[in-house]
Formats: sequence, structure tokens, C-alpha cells
Amino acid sequence: MKLIDTLNEALGVPTSIIDTANEIYDRFDLNNINYKLLYNIGDSISINNSYPKVIKGDFKIGDEIYTRVMYSFLVSPHPNTDEVVLGSIAVESNIEVVGVGKVQNNQDETIKILFSFLCPGDDGTPNISDKAIKEGIKKFFMMNKEKLISNLTHELKHVYDGTKKRSENITDLSKYVVHKNFIGWNVTPISDFCYSLYFMSVTETLVRPSELASLIQTKNITKKDFLTFLKDSDTYKELSKIKNMTYDDFYNDLFNYINEIKGYYRGNEYKVNNKSDKEIVDMFLTDIRKLLQNEMIGYIYRNIIGNKTNDTLSLFSDINQIIFLNKVSEKIMKYKNNKDFYSNEINYNAKKADFVIRKLAKLYAITK
Repeated sequence: MKLIDTLNEALGVPTSIIDTANEIYDRFDLNNINYKLLYNIGDSISINNSYPKVIKGDFKIGDEIYTRVMYSFLVSPHPNTDEVVLGSIAVESNIEVVGVGKVQNNQDETIKILFSFLCPGDDGTPNISDKAIKEGIKKFFMMNKEKLISNLTHELKHVYDGTKKRSENITDLSKYVVHKNFIGWNVTPISDFCYSLYFMSVTETLVRPSELASLIQTKNITKKDFLTFLKDSDTYKELSKIKNMTYDDFYNDLFNYINEIKGYYRGNEYKVNNKSDKEIVDMFLTDIRKLLQNEMIGYIYRNIIGNKTNDTLSLFSDINQIIFLNKVSEKIMKYKNNKDFYSNEINYNAKKADFVIRKLAKLYAITK
């Protein structure tokens, strides 16, 4: 094994992952684009019913070889964009419950990638032509090669981690999924809080070194330029922001969004009538805390029960599952006041962000 490969593996960057990301990028068929139009942002969709294309080959990541790449383009009309832009990239996985409190990722030899784009439009209807959407996707790929290869490397690391770490704690997974779903609220401090929890999850922190290593390689970053490169990266900026988060800043910032918070109670205005701003903010934090806690418990419950919902007797046939559900519910609901709940998460993430920054700094070793 080459010295650079040894360094990469030690730093959490599987051998060949960046080369594989480059190969996949180069083999996308951008002259014959098909896409699936989504009528609502956030629609759940599988790659199998979204006009996938297939690339065959031997795609090496570490000591694993994947023989197919399936990829699809999804397009959602959005009133706040005046051009075709990438919203997100995700890899599709197959998760199933395999035991008490455990889920399994059944990753096979196929890598499934979903590209979600936004285009000008509203109410599910684009206001640009089919040809313009396809040209917009192609243009985006051509103009953002370095960033897209970095994003692909990020997603390929998720695939690799899913292959290597077959089982996962369902409590950790519920936290990851629920907080990801609550990103993008118009109450920015809450959206940032949920994003920080998603960003600092084990699932996401595992891929950060590979993501930056890709940019180091494609940009030919030298040792002289490394510190500037690191501090200018989006990953470092987000980690620094999380590292410096405090409960007091989070709490005080909410008062700048009092109108948006009142909007949360539209239809239930009696809850905010005659209340001070402080009372409204405190009530809102309580409601969001309970919502997040209940969503996590609900996610765990739905995945443990699976398809047994029509069989009342089988729901409670496994005493171990019931004991686990009770214990995990108690753990999730242990925080009974807002400051303990939010400050605990913020402080934990701040320490973890500092650790990840130190880990990323070690990528200096692979620069030229």
C-alpha cells in the first residue's frame, strides 16, 4: 500500500474513494438527461421509480467493490430560485430492524444516488421548459465539478460505512432522521439547532475527512495553503459555528423571530393572546422540545413494530421489545425543562465540533 493510501486510511478516508468519485462523475450521461418532476418538496421517492440510469463497472472503495451505480435526477419547482440549482444529494439505503433496538443496513453491490434539483416555478409547475431544465442540470454539473466530486465522495463514504457497519442503534438513527426533517424552519434558531444535531451525528461526522480530502486532491492543496483552505471550507465554518454556540445566544436570538413564532400558532391564537414575548418563547421551546422527543419515540416505535400494526396480539408478543421501548422513551423524555434539554445538546455538540476540527486538521499530512 502506498504511503498516501496508508495516511488516508488512518485519517478515515478509504483508499480509492476519491478516484471512484471522479470516475462516477465522468461517466454521468449529461447529454441524455431524464428527470422525475416532484410536485412537493420533500416527497418520498425511491430510485426505482425515478427514471434511473445505470453505470456498470468495478467501483472500489477501501477493500469493497461495488459493481453498479444507479442515479436519478429529481426536480422540484420552487418560487425562490431563478435558475436550476442542486438542492441535495443522497444515497438510498435499505434499513430493517434486526433485533431489540438495532437496525441493519442491507447495502449490496449497487450504489444508488439521488440528485434533487430545484427549478423556477411554483405549485408543482415549472415556469421554464423541459429543455431548459435539462440544460440547467448539465450546466450545474459542468460548472461545479470540484464541489460535486466532494459531495459524491461524502455520499460514497455513507455507502462504505453502511457496508462496514451493518447494524446501528435505532435511537441514534431516530435522532439523525428526526432532526434532519426539521431543518429549514422559518424560525432560524430552531432550524440551526436541528441542523447542528444532524451535522454532528455519527453518520455525518464519519464522512467529513473524505469530503475534505476530495477537495484537497482536486484543488491540489499544498501544505503552505492548507490552513487557509481549511478555514475557508464550508465544513470548517459550520463546525466553528457549532463550536461557539451557547444556550444563552440561542435563547436570546429567538426574540428576533417573535412574529414567526406567533405564526406557528396560527389557528390557535388564543395560546399567544395576552402573553409577553418571554412567555411565548418559553411556550414555543416547550412545544418544540416535546415535538422532537415524541417524533423520535414515534420513529423508533414505527420501525420496531414494522408491518405488525394489524396484528394487535403480535404488537406486544415480544417482552424485550416492550422493555426496550419503555427504557428508550424514558431516556428521550428525561429532560423536563427547556434549558436542560437545549443546553445539553448545544454543549455536547460544541465539544464534539472541536474534536472534529482537530481531526480534520490532521489532513495536513496528505497535502503536497
